[in-house]
Amino acid sequence: MALKINPNSAECHFNVANAFMDKGSKKEALPHFREVVKLDTTNVEALFEIAEIYNELGKAQKAKETYEKVLEIQKDHKKAQQAIDKLNENKLI
Repeated sequence: MALKINPNSAECHFNVANAFMDKGSKKEALPHFREVVKLDTTNVEALFEIAEIYNELGKAQKAKETYEKVLEIQKDHKKAQQAIDKLNENKLI
């Protein structure tokens, strides 16, 4: 409903994405997280969730690139750095 009222709201897309995540529907959440980033390019939370979804889908290179975008915005994002380290350690990229 909120998206029908304001489809250009990053906050609305973020809330819809999180609702899908809560239901375990990560593939359905992904386009909404992408829209959040399109509307708000510095949204670290959405970028991190996108990276996590890519990682879980086995898209290691896309995950790494997205984790790196997180670190460009927030250099001390420990979870993003740990995820990159794990990808490198497991030679997935």
